[in-house]
Amino acid sequence: MGEKQIPPVEFVESACKERLQMIVPYISKWPQAIAIMSLPPNVPTALATLLTMVDDICYHAGDRSVDFQWYGRRVALAGVFKASELYLLQDTSAEHKETWKFLNRRLTEAVQLQDILNKSEFMGQGAKDTISAAFTTARNILGLNKAT
Repeated sequence: MGEKQIPPVEFVESACKERLQMIVPYISKWPQAIAIMSLPPNVPTALATLLTMVDDICYHAGDRSVDFQWYGRRVALAGVFKASELYLLQDTSAEHKETWKFLNRRLTEAVQLQDILNKSEFMGQGAKDTISAAFTTARNILGLNKAT
């Protein structure tokens, strides 16, 4: 029988929650881990890991785009994930329920913002080119655009 398809935003939320739950056993040491990954020699690895994770989540949520929106969705998801990760570190609610609400609100806002940008002319070609160039530069710094 065919599997029930999960709406993309629900898949993204579930994947982010699952990944954040992996931090919980290490939560007392996680701020130190963030600090270590923020050291200049470790930044390329930390960014590459984050970009790979959000790319995997977007891909498995059904995003097969090859246009400018590819960048926007991944940047937005990376921001939502990192904000949720920081929120989790200070969350004292039972079973981190406040973090899951925070994650849901941020994803809802990201979807709303994407809809607004898609319907407006705010994102002109210049803005698209700038973001695309920034992503290409970041990928080059991380060594992800190397020719084989």
